[in-house]
Amino acid sequence: MKNAGETLLQLQIMFIFVANVGPNMNKKLFFLLLFLSTANLISCNKNNPDKDTDNGDTSLWVALYDGEDAFSEFKDDKCYIYRDGNLQYTCPSSSAVVRKGTDIYALAFGESKAGKYSIWKNGKRLYGLDSEGGFPLDYAGACGLCVVNNDVYSCGTDAVFDSDGKLKSYKGRVWKNEKPILELESRGSVIWPSRILVEGDDVYVAGALYDSANKEKYLAVWKNGKLFFLGKGSGWEHINDIRSYYGSLYYAGTQCNEGGGGADARIWKNNTVLYDLTGGCVWAHVYNMAFKGSDLYAVGNRCRHTGGHVIFDGAIWKNGEIMWAIEDTEQTSIAIIGDDIYTAGIVETSNGKLAQIWKNGKVYQTFDYSQIVEIIDACK
Repeated sequence: MKNAGETLLQLQIMFIFVANVGPNMNKKLFFLLLFLSTANLISCNKNNPDKDTDNGDTSLWVALYDGEDAFSEFKDDKCYIYRDGNLQYTCPSSSAVVRKGTDIYALAFGESKAGKYSIWKNGKRLYGLDSEGGFPLDYAGACGLCVVNNDVYSCGTDAVFDSDGKLKSYKGRVWKNEKPILELESRGSVIWPSRILVEGDDVYVAGALYDSANKEKYLAVWKNGKLFFLGKGSGWEHINDIRSYYGSLYYAGTQCNEGGGGADARIWKNNTVLYDLTGGCVWAHVYNMAFKGSDLYAVGNRCRHTGGHVIFDGAIWKNGEIMWAIEDTEQTSIAIIGDDIYTAGIVETSNGKLAQIWKNGKVYQTFDYSQIVEIIDACK
């Protein structure tokens, strides 16, 4: 179960978004999408994915999250790491897992009821993250992870207490190994960082920002702690992925349209919209990107209406155009290995939600005991 502070933060974010999603959206689907958009599980940057950044490893690495209701009781679950279908490691529940060559790093939060965050490597605990104020991360949320050389960078929120020891607010932070190194500019807003990218001496963080005073929502990118990009919307705003490719920055995210009646899936290049992936749907989400040569691939969901309800179908885009649409699925991550395109997500069945892997748009593997599965991306 979550502690009071962490639950308060998540309820704040949920309240902001629930007001804008509309009455017909499936409740469980909403919470799963919210979890995926804020936890942003499995991604790390590669500046040039065509280069051999994986030490010659062409394995399919997958993180599997066990549990009937993972997004509400995540602390009681574990994270299982598979390589080509074979179990390699387990660790506590994790909000991010990345790969450096054949080493697997996880940002785990399920190791104790207190919700303390820690870094794990190949199934072994390395260290816990420090809070700048001297408090353990009992009331905080760490979400993004990236490994550069031998340093582990993570981003998330840290708790701020008043003089009476009561939870006052949260600050967005960046940690290098176990120590906080940056505080994210907030402008008095609620911050929800979710992805981190390190390029040379620059640290980029992507996520969302909510100005509670003016009731304005933004998708946001920070560079070295300062706001670098703001995209204003009217509801559920969030950047779900950030990449650097041949000197350009790419963001993938969701931006609510005017009036809050729907959401658009978009990809930005250097702070300018490159693709609108919505395609006439009321709701669309994009979660993850991958590059091969001059082509940009993305994965997410688009909606259709059935019986007055909004139903999401998985979508795989290539250069802004639909490549495959897979009905009754929620596609959340993508990887390109050789000439094959792998995606991961959830499928609706008569037995409930099941985790699946797809290869070139066709079912490749089904897990009958999990609701959340992600392809583990490789750091450069």
